[in-house]
Amino acid sequence: MKTKIVYLYLRNGFRSGLRSDTLWASLCWTILMLYDKKVLEDFIESYTNSSSSQQPIYLSSAFPFLMKEGTAIPYVPIPFKKVKPKGNANKTSFEEELTLSRARKKAEKKGDFIPLTQLVGGYAQALIDLKSDCYQLERKIQPTTHNTIDRIQGSTLSIGGSGQLFHTEDEFVFAEKQETKEIKVKVPAGLYFLVQTESDLLEPALRLLEHYGIGGDRTIGKGRFRIQVEDYQLPPATDANVQMNLSLYHPTKSELHAIQQADMNLLAYKLEARKGWKTNQVKGAQKDAVLYFQEGSIFPLAASQASNILGCNQQVGKHDAGHTITQYGHGFMLNLKLPLDEA
Repeated sequence: MKTKIVYLYLRNGFRSGLRSDTLWASLCWTILMLYDKKVLEDFIESYTNSSSSQQPIYLSSAFPFLMKEGTAIPYVPIPFKKVKPKGNANKTSFEEELTLSRARKKAEKKGDFIPLTQLVGGYAQALIDLKSDCYQLERKIQPTTHNTIDRIQGSTLSIGGSGQLFHTEDEFVFAEKQETKEIKVKVPAGLYFLVQTESDLLEPALRLLEHYGIGGDRTIGKGRFRIQVEDYQLPPATDANVQMNLSLYHPTKSELHAIQQADMNLLAYKLEARKGWKTNQVKGAQKDAVLYFQEGSIFPLAASQASNILGCNQQVGKHDAGHTITQYGHGFMLNLKLPLDEA
C-alpha cells in the first residue's frame, strides 16, 4: 500500500486530541456527506472483507512537525521502556535504570518528542540519552471564555439576572524550546499523521475536512486546518526486532496471544480505555469502552507480524438511527531495531 503523510497547518485552535480513532471517525462522516450510505458501509466492510468495492484507510494518530529551513520535520512520541530489575550488559545498576525511567516519564509529561528519522536510525541512543538531539515540544493551551446562548431568543442566556459564562481550553501551536536558557524561540509548527491506503476516497474526504473541521467545536470554528498531502517513505530499520505503535491499537485475538507469549524484555506499553458518545443529542448514551495500547508502545516483531498494520476495528453499540457503530482500532506500526544489550 502507498504511504502518505498528511500535514495539518493550524488555522485556529482545536479542542479534541487528534488520535487515530477521532481522525478515522472524521473521515467516515465526510465520506457519508460526499457520497452516500452505501459507499460508507462498503468502506467500513473493507477492513474485514477483501472483496469489498472500497479499500481500507489505515492511519496513525496526529503528532507535531516543525518547519526548519523550509523543510517539515515530523516528530513521534518517546517510546515506552521498562525499568529492568537487574543490571544489564552495560553494567548499569537498578538505581541508574530507575533514574533514567523517571527522566523518561518526566519527558513524556512535558510532551517531548523525537524526530522520526532519528528514532529509527539511532534508536538505542535516543532511549539511552534523552538529551541527544531531541527537542522539547510543548503545546500552547489557551483558555477561552464563552457565553451560553438561549437558542430560542438568540441572545445570551440569563439566569438570576446574570449571564452564563463557561471556559474551554483550546490547543494552538507547538513551540520549540531553545537549548540555551536565555532564549526561547517559537518556530512554525503544525500536526501531521501517516496514512497507508490504495483508496481514492482519502483526498476528497480531506478536502472537505479542510473546510468542515476536525474534532470538537467545529460549529464555532475550531479544528480548522490547511491540509497538504504528500507521498512518504517510512524510514527503513535494518534487522528490526520490535515495532512501535503510532496509533491507538486494539489487537486481534491471535495478536494478543502472540503478545502474551512474547519476550517480556522486548515489550513495553501503556493501556487506555476510550469511550465516547453515540450521538450529540442523547445525553448519557455512551458507546462501549474499547481498550487500546497507547501510542509509543513497543512490541516484539514476529515473523508472522511483518506487516506494519495490525489490530482490528470494534463494534461499540447501536446508533439511534439503527446502524452499528464502529470504532477504529488498527495499529500503525513503525519497525525499529532494539540492540540486544538494551533488551
